Amino acid sequence: MAKIDSYDGITAPSAPYSFISLTSTGAGWAGETFIASQTYYITSVWFYLLRVNTGGILTVVVTTVNSATDKPTTTVLGSSTLDVSGISTGYSWVEVPFATPVKITKGTKYGVIAKHNITNVIKLGCTSSDAVYTNGHGVSTVNSGSTWTVISDVYFRVYGSYSPPSDQRYTKKLVAIAGNSLWYESVAGTMSELTASSGDIDTSGIVSIFEAYQKVMVCDISGFKVADFGNKKITTADLGLNPPHPGTVLTGDTSGAIMVVDYITNLDGNEACIIYGKKVNLNEFSSGETVTGTNDDETSVSFSTNAAEVGGPFWYDWTVFGGADGTHSDYGTMPSTAPLGCLYRGRAVIGGSPANPNQWYMSRQGCMFDFVFTAGDAQSAVAGNNADAGELGDILTALIPFKDDFLVFGCANTLWYLAGDPMAGGQLNELDLTTGMFGPQSWCFGDGGTLYFWGANGIYRTTIPGTPECISQMSLPSLVEDKNVSVSTHRITMIYDRIRVGILVCITRVEDGSNSNYWYSLKTGGFFPEVYPDECGAFSLSNYDSTDTTYRKLLIGCNDGYIRTFDEATKSDNVGATDEAIDSYVTFGPINLGKDKGEANIGSIDIVVAGGFTGGSKSDSNDIDYSVFTSLNAENLKEQLDAGSDPRISGVASISGPRGGTNRRTARGVYACIKLGNNTVAETWGMESLSFVINKHGKVK
Repeated sequence: MAKIDSYDGITAPSAPYSFISLTSTGAGWAGETFIASQTYYITSVWFYLLRVNTGGILTVVVTTVNSATDKPTTTVLGSSTLDVSGISTGYSWVEVPFATPVKITKGTKYGVIAKHNITNVIKLGCTSSDAVYTNGHGVSTVNSGSTWTVISDVYFRVYGSYSPPSDQRYTKKLVAIAGNSLWYESVAGTMSELTASSGDIDTSGIVSIFEAYQKVMVCDISGFKVADFGNKKITTADLGLNPPHPGTVLTGDTSGAIMVVDYITNLDGNEACIIYGKKVNLNEFSSGETVTGTNDDETSVSFSTNAAEVGGPFWYDWTVFGGADGTHSDYGTMPSTAPLGCLYRGRAVIGGSPANPNQWYMSRQGCMFDFVFTAGDAQSAVAGNNADAGELGDILTALIPFKDDFLVFGCANTLWYLAGDPMAGGQLNELDLTTGMFGPQSWCFGDGGTLYFWGANGIYRTTIPGTPECISQMSLPSLVEDKNVSVSTHRITMIYDRIRVGILVCITRVEDGSNSNYWYSLKTGGFFPEVYPDECGAFSLSNYDSTDTTYRKLLIGCNDGYIRTFDEATKSDNVGATDEAIDSYVTFGPINLGKDKGEANIGSIDIVVAGGFTGGSKSDSNDIDYSVFTSLNAENLKEQLDAGSDPRISGVASISGPRGGTNRRTARGVYACIKLGNNTVAETWGMESLSFVINKHGKVK
C-alpha cells in the first residue's frame, strides 16, 4: 500500500520537536486533521510515538471534520486498535492497520485521532508549531471530543489504496427526490442535497428516476435531468474544429490524464464546451494544457482546457449528445417531456409524454445521449408503441424491466411485454387485454420473479409471460370501488418485503398524505389493512441493498420528506418531533353463536397474555383491551365494529402469563365478534390464546 497523505517533518524525525501525551483516562485524545489529496481507501495510519508505561490498548479513528469550526466531529468513519506492549520506549513510526479500509474523498478534510484507555502511556511526536503543516492542524481533547484545542502539528502518515478492499468491489449511494431537489447519501446514513438541483425538479406530478452507468437519470413533467456520480468534468473556451464523439479517448499532453468521453454540451467548433467523461487513470487534467484524441471517423481532436479537472457529483440537463444549447440534432431528438423512465438492456427507455402518451423511446444501447432512430444497426435508438398493426395504442402508465429479459409496458387498459431487444429480433407481445396498470410505482416483483400490480379490479399477480390473476377479489371484492383512486389525486406504491415475506401496498392521497394501505402476507395469503399517520404517508418504497448492513432495509419515502423504516423494537410511530401511538387490533368473527339463527350467550372469556414467565429474551406484552359485540344479524354487527362503540362487554387483560385476564360477564345475540388490541403510546401487545364459552338459547322471537 502507498503512503498518500502525511506530515513527516522536513526530514524523517529522529526525535520530535515537541510531544503530546494521551491523558485523562479514556477521554484524552490527540491527532491531526488533513485534506485528502486523492479519493482512496485508508488501509493504515502511522504515528511517530513512544510508550512511556505498559498496558492498555491504543485506538486510532478516522473522523469527519466540521467545516464551520474546523475541528473533528463525533462521526467516526473507521477505527482500529493496537496492543501497546510491542511499542518501543523510544520514538519510532508505529503502524495501526485497518481491517476494514475507510473510503475518503479528495478535497475533503478528515481527522486521524489517537486515544488510549490508560493515562500517560503514549506520547505522540509533534512540531513546535501548528502552522507547519498547511493542510490541517494538530488537535487534542480531554473530554472525548466534546471540545477540541488546536495544538502543534502531529507527525502522521496515512497509507491507502485507490482500489476498493478485496471483499468490496463497489460502493452504493442512496438517491432520493423530495421538495423539488435531489438528495444523495454523502456519508453512510446521511443524505445531502445536490445543491445545483434545488428547484430544478417538479415533484408536483409524476417523477421517475433510474440508475444508468453511474448516473441517475431524472424524468418529470418539466423535462429531463442527470445526476452524474461517475464522471469527471473538463472545460474549454475553444473546442477546436472537431468536437469529440461518444467514446473518444482524450489525453492531456502535460498531465498524462486520460478520459473516455461520455457527454459534451456543444458540438460547435471554436466555442466553449463542457466535457464529461470516465477517467482511465489517476492523473488529473490541468488548466491550460492541450488535450488531444481521435474520433471514430479518424478525425483529430485538439483543444486547450481553461480550468483544472473537476470531480462530481454533477447536475445538468439530459439532452442528446452536444445538444444542450438546443440547436443540434446530430444525435437525434428527445421528446420535450416524458415522466416515465427505466433502464432496459443498457438503453434509456422514456415514455408517457403528454404529446404522445402512447409512445415509448429507447436510446442507443450503451449511450443515454443518442436518440437517432434512423441508424438501423443492432444497437441504434428505437421508438414504438403497444398495439396491433394499424391501431393507435394504449396510454402508457408504467415501464417495468425484468432484468434484460423482458420489458413490461403497463398501460391504462392493457398490458404488453417486449421479449429481447427491439433492434435484434425482440418481439412485442400481449400480456393481458382485460386489465391495465394504475401508475408508474403501482407494481413490484416478489419471490420467484412474480409480478404484483394494481389493476382494474384490485391487486393482481402474474408471471411473464403468463395470465394475470386478481388475488384481492375474494378478500376485498370492492377494493377499487371503495378506494376511488385516480392518478391525479393518489399515488399507489408497492414493494416486496423480503424480510417479512409479503407485499406492501400503499395508497396515499397527494394533497395531504392521508393513506390506507394493505399488507399481503405471502405466508398466509391474507390481506391486513394498515393506516399510517399523514406525515408518514408513503410516496415511494425501496429495498436498499446498502454496502453498510446498518442501512440494508426497506425504506419508505414519506409525505413530510423523511425516509423511514419499519423497526420491530419501536412501539410508536415516529411522526417527526413526536411519537404517535400505534392502534393495533385483531377481530375474531363474526361467530355464529347458535344454529338456525338461534340466540346464545357468549361469556367466560379467558385471554392468556404473552410473557409472564421467568427468563427469555423477549419483553412481556403490555395490557390488552378487549371488546365483545353481539347482534341479531352479521351486517349490523359489522356496522357496530366500524363505529367501534357500545360493546356489550369490554375490559383489560393486564396480567402476563397463563392467568391472563378473565371476564365472567355474558352477552346475548345470534352473532358475535371479539376485538383485541392496544392503542397506548410506547406499548405493544401479544397473546398466547383466547377462549370463551357459548351457552345456547332458543330461536329469536
